[in-house]
Amino acid sequence: MALIEKTRNLEEKVLFFLESENLVDGLDLFRKSYNSQNPPPKNFFLQFLNSLRKLKADESAFQIVQEAKSWFTIDQEFEQIVESVYRDYYETLVEKGKALFESAHHRSKEFSDTSFYKIDVPAREKLEEENRNVLRTLYKNSMTVFEQAQAMFPSGLGAMNGIFHCLIILGETDKAHQVEAQILELTKGTQQKFFEGSPHEKSTEFRVAPPIEQEPAIDLSTLKRWFEQKRYEDALKGLKNLVKKHPNSVAAFILGAKCHMELNEYRPALHFLEKALRIDPFHEEAAQCKLDFLEKKFIALTRAGKAYLQKGIQLGPSMGNLFFIKAAHCLQQALSISPDEPELLDQLYSALINLREEKQADTIRQTLYKVSPHFITSWEKSKEQAACFIACFAYKESPECINDFRYFRQHFLYPSPLGKAFCEGYHHLSPLLIKNLEAIHFPRVVVFLLLEPVRFLIRFFNLFFSGNTTSKNE
Repeated sequence: MALIEKTRNLEEKVLFFLESENLVDGLDLFRKSYNSQNPPPKNFFLQFLNSLRKLKADESAFQIVQEAKSWFTIDQEFEQIVESVYRDYYETLVEKGKALFESAHHRSKEFSDTSFYKIDVPAREKLEEENRNVLRTLYKNSMTVFEQAQAMFPSGLGAMNGIFHCLIILGETDKAHQVEAQILELTKGTQQKFFEGSPHEKSTEFRVAPPIEQEPAIDLSTLKRWFEQKRYEDALKGLKNLVKKHPNSVAAFILGAKCHMELNEYRPALHFLEKALRIDPFHEEAAQCKLDFLEKKFIALTRAGKAYLQKGIQLGPSMGNLFFIKAAHCLQQALSISPDEPELLDQLYSALINLREEKQADTIRQTLYKVSPHFITSWEKSKEQAACFIACFAYKESPECINDFRYFRQHFLYPSPLGKAFCEGYHHLSPLLIKNLEAIHFPRVVVFLLLEPVRFLIRFFNLFFSGNTTSKNE
């Protein structure tokens, strides 16, 4: 009698822990109290399992059943409870696998959208490799969970669909097609949704991209031949129809990107590459094509930026303003690909100075000095010559006379706001003036005769106020 009372107290205590949602203590007491030599009463065991199911402790219920199912004689009621526990745990595993897959898919989109534009090529390659490894690990973790679920219900479509998608993403297409054949065999051409479960599963949608399709060999090979024949526009027209029929053909999107790259159409090329990498983040040819795209775009932007800058300098700050704007735009895009290029930073600094964007120019100069502390900008190198551009033109045969103008500018004009404003306007206008004088072959002697009286006055002014007999260079 005392033993019966003790047993009842123990059962009530275990169930009390579970009713109080104290899962850890309830399981611990159950395992300490019962084993194969001392099994619990069957009615209590079934009640215990139902309590675990109410707490959504599907994994714990499954483990308990695995441990205890050999303790009892199997009857219909016991078999139904065990099947329910298995089904609950199977559905939990499938949902967990889907959550892991969707997490990996989301990370893949993040990597594709924000990857590789603001670092140099070696670092970008290393980052891309690290990202591929991260995604591969995430998809493998998802597939491991689906495989656990399939081990419980080998014909469960939820688990098989998950395994199929993971294999496709991981590039194991042969295994994927074997799984696909099993799925088709199980569905037998019914109108059942591709992502519905077995009769034992909840009908929940698997929110991922459709499977990658087999490449249409004949059409695609024709388009590749056109690409090799440099018929890029014809190939793009064919690809437009091809991707409508086969929207998940990675090879088609790669070919489209290559065609646009050859036509120097970088925005649509990037669009095609992003499509290919979203379908298969691990596709080596797509990853390499993106590196080629960035390199080609970088070279084109660098050349265009330099050409626009030179044209702007030739025309001067007023007439060349539009060219300086274009130069700055190209150079900023090039620096987004490779941000530590001193020459590009130098050119962008020159463009911004000519646009009178002093704050932005100062930021670029600080970045330049961080990259190369002893770098001397092209603007600083030319500033000295540009500062006395007209005097250099007039006194080409007597360059020592220019020192009088420089001394006056440095010691008398720069210290005052009005004089500084005059010098800045002079610096911007004098190159264009001299260019036009040279274009019409204007006689230097005329400019010399106009400046010589001014020089004598400036020399007298310098001598009177400084007491120096010889002006010094800046």
